[in-house]
Amino acid sequence: VSPSSVHISKEEKAENIFRVSQDSKSKKAKLESKRAELKEKKKADLKAKKRAAKLAEKEEKAAKKAQLKEERRAEKRAQKALLKKNLKAESFKDEGALVLSSGK
Repeated sequence: VSPSSVHISKEEKAENIFRVSQDSKSKKAKLESKRAELKEKKKADLKAKKRAAKLAEKEEKAAKKAQLKEERRAEKRAQKALLKKNLKAESFKDEGALVLSSGK
């Protein structure tokens, strides 16, 4: 084996160094890209969570409002029913008084 075949030329050394340098730059760029992608995904996930929380809060508020509204309606219905019952009782009393007074 001649020394020239074992010996790597300066051009080959430079090519190897350049290739390694390019490979590491490429790897670094891929890593940076991946890192930026993950950062964006995390940001989007956080935004989605906030949006979902806001929506849930809005729905909860609407449900409470609807419940209060229904409770007020039920209360008004109960008051109306009580009022009707009292009016009927009053009219029966009046009729009873008339019957009693006319019966005398």
